[in-house]
Amino acid sequence: MDEPDRHTRGDAGWSARLGHSSVALPDGSIVVMGGMDDSVGFRNDVWRSTDGGATWTEVNGSSGWTARDMHTSVALPDGSIVLMGGSDSPITPMNDVWRSIDGGAHWTNITPQDPGDLWTARHAHTSVALPDGSIVIMGGNNGTNRLNDTWQLQPAGSSLQNPTHTYTAPGTYSPTLQAFNADGYDSTQRIDYIMVTAAPAPTPTSRPVYSGGGGGGGSTAGPDGGYNVGGDSAVSKVAVTGTGLKTFIITGWKQSSPGAGIPPAPPIVYQYVDLVPARFETITGANITFSVPQTWLAEHGFTPGEIVMYHYNGTAWEALPTWVVDAAGTTVTFRAATPGFSLFAISGVEQAEAVTTPTAAQTTARAVAEPTATETTGAPAGGAAPEFPLGTVALVAGIVLVLAGAGYLVRRWWIIRQNPALFQKYD
Repeated sequence: MDEPDRHTRGDAGWSARLGHSSVALPDGSIVVMGGMDDSVGFRNDVWRSTDGGATWTEVNGSSGWTARDMHTSVALPDGSIVLMGGSDSPITPMNDVWRSIDGGAHWTNITPQDPGDLWTARHAHTSVALPDGSIVIMGGNNGTNRLNDTWQLQPAGSSLQNPTHTYTAPGTYSPTLQAFNADGYDSTQRIDYIMVTAAPAPTPTSRPVYSGGGGGGGSTAGPDGGYNVGGDSAVSKVAVTGTGLKTFIITGWKQSSPGAGIPPAPPIVYQYVDLVPARFETITGANITFSVPQTWLAEHGFTPGEIVMYHYNGTAWEALPTWVVDAAGTTVTFRAATPGFSLFAISGVEQAEAVTTPTAAQTTARAVAEPTATETTGAPAGGAAPEFPLGTVALVAGIVLVLAGAGYLVRRWWIIRQNPALFQKYD
């Protein structure tokens, strides 16, 4: 029998090292990860060969996981790579878990958050991937003692008849469907089958405010209580006046923000609502019925009277007349009057505390109404004498002068009468 061929590949391209790990992927490629060399020490680079190891390409010089050696890795049936544990410098055992879905180019940390799901940190252990997609880790060293425990990881799997998966990050994905039972397993993979793009931020289109005039069909306010509003917003009904409303339809969609190019509504916003009407000729006005949970009001310290609905008119937010309809249940129902439809905001607005400043007329009236003093008390010893008006002082002084002059004239008359010879005139 002929001996098997032996080939020497020579220099692989990646540095000579110890304690690295490697896997063979379903597409036939080989991936080498990490380890320790003499020049750099611990490494976290990834190299890949698609020709059985003849040539190698570095797919990532720094993969994100800590540089290490004596770790372990496995290739799962879906083509992903899972890297586990190992040790870094100084020799510190680890128990983190990393996964790559693109042949080692990018990595995601999938280490369990629950400490109860974590296996003991270790290096120099081994691992295998089972047909059901689970991983079994065995033995190793925790830095002090050798271990002989066994752990099983279940990174994916479902017992549902029609399982679903939601992609949370943009990218191109190659989904793999794997089925297994007691008799074995089978799998199929679609390369670059799903492309996920980031959802654009909602940009509401400002619709015009419709005013009266035009259209036929007569004016109508719609059914009793208004039209039911579809969608997922806090608005439940809309009573509309206008023409051509026999088949009127309206939908309300809640938004997390007003959208690009639109300023936020006055705080604090409970919900942005985009009301989209259809099948009408002319809208002359509407009353919007909406609800806010009592718990939200209590959480933000608002009373029902502080809730206002705002309407974006294309350039600014306008406060609409808003009133409470029912506040008896777990939610408070409100109604607001609007001239048209577009983007709305349900907001809590704190009322400023009123400060009353008396007017001049109020001040004068208060001064006139106060009684004047009817008794005069002497100034206390050592205190200042009470002040008198200037007019009173002048009047008293005049009376004193008159009395003094009168006294002088009376005395002179009396002297002349008693001694007439002294005052007799001679020629």
